[in-house]
Amino acid sequence: DRVGTWNPITRDTMPAPMDVYGNSKWMAERGLADIAEDNFTISVLRAPSVYGPNSKGNFPRLMKLAQWCPVFPSVGTRRSMLYIDHLCEFVRIVIEQRAGGVFFPQDAGTVDTAEVVREYRRQAGQRTFLVRWVGPLLRLLGRRGGLINKVFGNKFYDPAISSAPGGEEYRSVDFPEAMRRCRAAMGLPDRSGGDVA
Repeated sequence: DRVGTWNPITRDTMPAPMDVYGNSKWMAERGLADIAEDNFTISVLRAPSVYGPNSKGNFPRLMKLAQWCPVFPSVGTRRSMLYIDHLCEFVRIVIEQRAGGVFFPQDAGTVDTAEVVREYRRQAGQRTFLVRWVGPLLRLLGRRGGLINKVFGNKFYDPAISSAPGGEEYRSVDFPEAMRRCRAAMGLPDRSGGDVA
């Protein structure tokens, strides 16, 4: 979704791939659905941004930016994310229950891009100053898509579609603790001391 829009992704949301990579995943999903049978279960996980130690994609880029950026724009973004341990637990549940269908796992709550940066810096013992006056400008620039939307656009699942098969719980920690574990796995200690905001 564009910056400033607040429409959650639901089961009724029609996939609209924006690039070749996304389109290839959508084509694969439809192709697999065509060969599903009673003795051949197809399980599709439409995971949001997955993060963890040494993860790929936008998350490590954001962490690198957070290391040297004490001032960051605050737009009020809502984004679904999925900690790697939660994804692994979700996969285990799906396999053990031989559950077929389309699933939308996500962490228990959405996150704001600015809050991700601030939490990373808080645990590094660094202060972060959030600038809110640039929000309208970013919303304007975000109408064109591109990098602004990748960083500040809203993209989140309706919580109602994110339960695991059988109602099993797969989320064991909140975002600050997941971030702490990521930093620890990368050899980065928690220096927050509970005092840095």
